[in-house]
Order: sequence, then structure tokens, then C-alpha cells
Amino acid sequence: MTSSLARKGWAELKRALNLFFHPVRRLPPVLLALILCSLIGLFVDAAVEILIQSDSLDLQRLALVPAEGYQHLLTGGRVPHVRRTAVVEINPDREFPDVSMLNPCEERALLSELLRRLATVHPSVIVVDKYFVASTCPPNDRGTEALLHTIRALRKDGQPIVVGRAAGAVPAASSNYEVQSLAYLEPSLAFDGNAQEGLLNLARDTRLLPLEWTLYAGEDQRTVIRKESLALVAAKRAGLRPDLDPRLTRLISRSEMPLIAFVGVEQWYRAEAHFYASDILCGRATPPVRWQSCVAAEAAVPGPLAGKIVLIGEASPIDIHSTVVGNVPGVYLQANYIEALLDGRYLVPAGSLASYGVGIGFVFFASQILLHLSKWGSALLMGGLCLATLLLLSITVNIFGYYIDPLPISTMILAAFLSMLFAHQKPSRHVR
Repeated sequence: MTSSLARKGWAELKRALNLFFHPVRRLPPVLLALILCSLIGLFVDAAVEILIQSDSLDLQRLALVPAEGYQHLLTGGRVPHVRRTAVVEINPDREFPDVSMLNPCEERALLSELLRRLATVHPSVIVVDKYFVASTCPPNDRGTEALLHTIRALRKDGQPIVVGRAAGAVPAASSNYEVQSLAYLEPSLAFDGNAQEGLLNLARDTRLLPLEWTLYAGEDQRTVIRKESLALVAAKRAGLRPDLDPRLTRLISRSEMPLIAFVGVEQWYRAEAHFYASDILCGRATPPVRWQSCVAAEAAVPGPLAGKIVLIGEASPIDIHSTVVGNVPGVYLQANYIEALLDGRYLVPAGSLASYGVGIGFVFFASQILLHLSKWGSALLMGGLCLATLLLLSITVNIFGYYIDPLPISTMILAAFLSMLFAHQKPSRHVR
């Protein structure tokens, strides 16, 4: 009785599937291939986007594994180099254990001395990859007062300084969807114009270079403002003129983010553009000590920092981001963004329509090849079609400065190859 019901159920299921797929089977093979490959490309693209937007570094890294081909595509024409920036790293694990973002008041005192020392070699800009919440330290805090005094003094001497601002999340109690999607500008120390400010926040997809953010001016959610990113403010202070670059002007006006190729952390070491805070304060890298112990020495600041855009940041587990070149501290991301802006090494996103247009074009020509040529002829022309598609992407990136996402295209190419392997129909011209 049970087996009879199972057979009957299976027969009904087959009948239903036949009814559902009957119109599909009557579609022209080329159109069917285009639909299936496009659906596969959309599914893979959506899955990668979900992983990138996750809070897990491991999942983000998994999503960026296929994007490593993106790095090779973007650097095919010109390998990025460290040219204009230098990084001064605060690392509590190897030098000053009492100074970290977990002890911000003491860190402000260290930053005050660090800024004073750095200014003696006249960097083009000093960028502090940190934000300073007004209420973090008690009133009349020694470190806070020293930091504000130093920034005022350096401003009078003409030393450009850029500091970070942070955006906080809007409370979830808000009922309007657009309101919930915006952040608000967190209160900060009053630098009174002595230091320029840029927003530290990064996109989840770290390949995107933030230019401007739209957010509320305060937690009361009354006024919407646009705030420039830390990288854009620093690059402009170092001489970038967005008004002379139509691509950049267009991106800013449309609130879009360009994409960049990355320079790995090791490149700053090779370019002798990486230093620890102890190199500046003590004249050498030191074992873990209290930072005040080497201030009196008045050590000479390394000469290579002269004329550079010097970024000060902390190597902290809280500020680690997943990229196509591995997990890196946020200060190196900011340095990458500044280098890309000043070098013109950024790409305008061409959009999903261009990506799927190239993919659909490939599948169309691949379908024609499969239907009208022999197995070996199909394999040969499919290989040529792949090379032509890769050449098209490379020209678009390296000559025209537009980025076409290769992920949907490569997914559709893979689907087309699988259809070639499992195709059972014989080419019409060989049939007698």
C-alpha cells in the first residue's frame, strides 16, 4: 500500500514537472542558455555580496577569494607602488603596552609628543587615523589638553594636520527605512579649525574607496549632511584637485565609490616608509617600555618622513579589515586610498548592466559555436572567445579606467563551458 502511494506520488510529481518545464523545453537553445547562465551569474553575484556584507572577517575573506583575480586585472597595466605616504604604527604588543585605543587618554598624550616630533621634519600632511570622542576623557585631562595645545601650535607653524571623525549607528527605534539607513556624526573634540576632519568609516567591500558619506549631523537626526572621507581630505590637503578631474568630480556628485588596486603592507617596509612610534620617540624600535622613558632623549626623527603624507594609526585587532591582499589594519587601507587618489589609480564602476552585457554576449556567441561547429572546433573558438573577453576587460580597465566586474562574466563562462561538455546534440553541418 505504501509503495503504491509512493509510486503514485512520484508519477504526479513527474507530471507536474513536465507541465512546468514543457514551455521551457520549447525555447530556442540559445535563449535557454542565456537565461540559465544569467540566473547562475546573478545567484553567485548575490551570494558573494552577502558574504562581503557579513560581520565575519573569515566570510569576507572567503568572498574576496575570487576577487583576487580582480587585483591581477587591475594591476596588469601598472603595478601600484608606495610613493607619497609613510605609516607610523602604534603597536602596544611590541613597544608601549600602556598606550592603545583601550587607554585613549594616555594615547592622546603620546600623540601630542608624536605630532610635535614629526613636525620637525616637515611632512606634507600629518594624518591621524583616529577619532577623538569629546566625552571619553575627564575634563581637564592632561593628555587631551596636550593634544589640543600641540595641534594649535603646529597649525600656527603651518603644518597641515587631518584627524578622523566617526559615524555612529542611528538607533533602531526609528520607523522610516531611509532614516535607519543613515548614520550620524559622533561628537568630537573641538579642534576649532586647527585640524581638518575626515570621516574614518570604510565600506564593507574594502575595494571601494570612500569619497563622501551622507549622514546626520547629530544623533537627533534633524539635519542631513555630506562629509568627506579621511582619504579625500588628506589627498586634497596634499594637492589633489578634484575639480580638474572629471571622473572624480562625477563620482563625488553621484555619491559613488571608485575601486582601487591594493598595495600590500609589506610594500611600505620595502619602500622604507614604515616606522613604529618608538622609532620617532626613541630613535629606534624598543622592547615594551613606558613611552615617557624615551621622550627626554630628543631622538632625531627619520629623514625619509620629510615631505611625505604621514599616517599615524594603531595595529589593533579591533581595526582589522579583510582585503584582496589579506587582513590589514585600517591605517594601511587609508594609506592605500590616499595613494590611489593622488596617483589617479582608481576605476569608475561600469555597473551591473555592463558586466551582464559582456557575459550575455559571451554566452550568445558560445551557443552559436556549440550549435554549428564540431567538438574540436568549438573548443578552439571557445578558447579564443575567452581570450577576447579577457582582452576586452583589460582594455576597459587599463585604458578607459572603467571597472567591469569579472565575477558574473566568469560564472557565465563556466556555465557555457559546462554546457559544451554535457551537450548531446550533434552539429548540424556534420549530420548526413
